Amino acid sequence: MSEINCNTFILNNCLNADSAVSKDQNILAVDGFNCKIHIFDRCGSNCGCESVLRPYRKLRYDTQSDSYTALCGCNQNIYCMDNNFNENGSILLETNGNTCNRQCNSNVFCNTSVSCTLVDASITRIGNEPFIVGVFTNGAYLYDTIGKRLTQLCKTEKNEELTDFISFGEEKYAMSAIKNGNQIITVSENGRTQSAILKCNLSLRILFAENQTVYGLFGKSYIYNRIFPIYSCGILNLPENTDNCFCSCLS
Repeated sequence: MSEINCNTFILNNCLNADSAVSKDQNILAVDGFNCKIHIFDRCGSNCGCESVLRPYRKLRYDTQSDSYTALCGCNQNIYCMDNNFNENGSILLETNGNTCNRQCNSNVFCNTSVSCTLVDASITRIGNEPFIVGVFTNGAYLYDTIGKRLTQLCKTEKNEELTDFISFGEEKYAMSAIKNGNQIITVSENGRTQSAILKCNLSLRILFAENQTVYGLFGKSYIYNRIFPIYSCGILNLPENTDNCFCSCLS
């Protein structure tokens, strides 16, 4: 499959894309507010929408099982969907049981502590066995497929909050964290770690990997979305000239 070469795209409801994934020749995006999956081709042209059960955020696609997982609202559930976006189950991850009065997108109060808010989740495999990577603001953990916590994968430092963490192979991971107002993206492969600070007028909304290339969905000025390859062949390279990279007439 060719590398994703996605132009700037806008959801048809003019909300920001909360996350996006690649499947076959399409880009699938969700906004976290509406029960829709927005479909684009790999160049960024709008191909319509599919209705789903919930307003999903942090949509993930697992190539080996040809299925999806997603988060919704502020709870700790991971919702499972088949390849036609039919929800067929959920997994509740173990937490420390703390509570807070933090308000989430659904305008109701969540029942998790700010320090253990679930911000991302994805499927990874060790050998042929599937596991779940659960990502919280204070660290990432490995879970079995029924939600039991097995081990810690990383822990944040003081004044740091994790936003993304993906495993894209043995001894390979990519992550994003906010620290002292900066968004820092880190990729590690076979013990070699690289980090870079994202330009302040961009926001990273999700990381995903395809064919050993790590991609980022980036947002600018809320409505504009674009996918860039940021790590390939051992090199981390974040978008630099943000005006040119988001406006095709300046490219």
